[in-house]
Amino acid sequence: MILMEWAYFQQIVTLLLGRMAVFQVLDDRIEFTIETETFTYFREEFDSTIAQLKMYRYTPTQCYSPREYEVFVEPVEPRYGYRIIDEPIEISDDSSAYRLGSPSDELVLAFLSGIPSDSVRNYRRILSSRMINVRTLRNDAGEIHLLDLIKKVTKISLSLKISLSEGVSAETMLNRATSFLFSVAYNTDTAVKIIHSVNELEFERGHFSSRRSTNLRNLESPKLFYNHELIEQYNLSLTSEDPFIKFIGYYHILEYFFDAVYTDELINSVKDIILHPGFSTKKPKEINKIIDTVRKKTRANQDAFQGTELEALELTIKRFVSLEQLHEDLANYRPDLIAYYKSHEISFSNGDAIDLDNYTSDKLPKKIAARIYKTRNALVHHKSNTARLKERGIYHPFKDEAELSNEIPLMRFVAEAIIIKTATEI
Repeated sequence: MILMEWAYFQQIVTLLLGRMAVFQVLDDRIEFTIETETFTYFREEFDSTIAQLKMYRYTPTQCYSPREYEVFVEPVEPRYGYRIIDEPIEISDDSSAYRLGSPSDELVLAFLSGIPSDSVRNYRRILSSRMINVRTLRNDAGEIHLLDLIKKVTKISLSLKISLSEGVSAETMLNRATSFLFSVAYNTDTAVKIIHSVNELEFERGHFSSRRSTNLRNLESPKLFYNHELIEQYNLSLTSEDPFIKFIGYYHILEYFFDAVYTDELINSVKDIILHPGFSTKKPKEINKIIDTVRKKTRANQDAFQGTELEALELTIKRFVSLEQLHEDLANYRPDLIAYYKSHEISFSNGDAIDLDNYTSDKLPKKIAARIYKTRNALVHHKSNTARLKERGIYHPFKDEAELSNEIPLMRFVAEAIIIKTATEI
């Protein structure tokens, strides 16, 4: 990507913001009038910022050096509005610093440099729909800086900047960014996504709350790297208002590890046979034990496969979820849910009642898996087989929505446990 020249910057600014201010373009400056006041942006300011930007590796949405990383982000908005982050959030420790707030001038110019010269007018879609008060645009000196104006009136108004005491790779910086944003979502129900491409800014984004903190300033620097794919599913579920989408999104997080945990279980089952002191390769009966074990766990017919998936779900819960912590999370969020799950079988899926008070029981993971799995089947299977529908049930979006909503806390806390348990240390 080639950085813009001064003349192109002048062209872009006037085309993007021509409806908000009156511009006069001169060789060494841009003068712009808002209401009755005129402000000036000088070419030397532009040249200085471009010189700083050249010290980084950059794309239209991010800047990177071994010790610094900045990327555009935006809140993933629920249908009825979102938590606006107007004040910068700054968190630091001895080796790292995170800042969620207004983007740097360098990142803004990197973004503008990426706008094709033949489609500048089309980029008016990045203009924000938020009402802007002119008074909020002023700096401490009462002036309005041109790049600050761009940040305020467009969707590129928020970035995450990371500074480290020691250099790391670009991939590690991205992992740190993902981890920090998960911490924000986990603690505040404020999902914020990384902008990887300018095309992601084209559309407007159109909630069960377990908010653990009401103040973003209480956060600490993240200590774990989280799986990117799981975080995408988590944010989708967190911000959707449809319990169907929430449930399926959280289920995909559980499902992600099915192959791994099931393969491990199969390997251990075979190893148990082989390592038994009575095992001998000279005994056909012992060899048949191995064959039968593998056959039972890898059947190809559909019904048997579903049984295998249910077992994989149970193994995933056993491996990654602390049932005591799950009980505590649910009790803290809504204490009545513990009694609800204990006494209530899901009507549209025949999902099993589960006694979470008995979190030390070896049978509880299987019960939880059955409740989740039967509900999942009712959501995704709509075949017109009367016998199968009676067995697995079917979800009616409007009739059953309220009942499904009560399953979302269980799904979210299980999914969060898996995301955290499978993370790696920074």
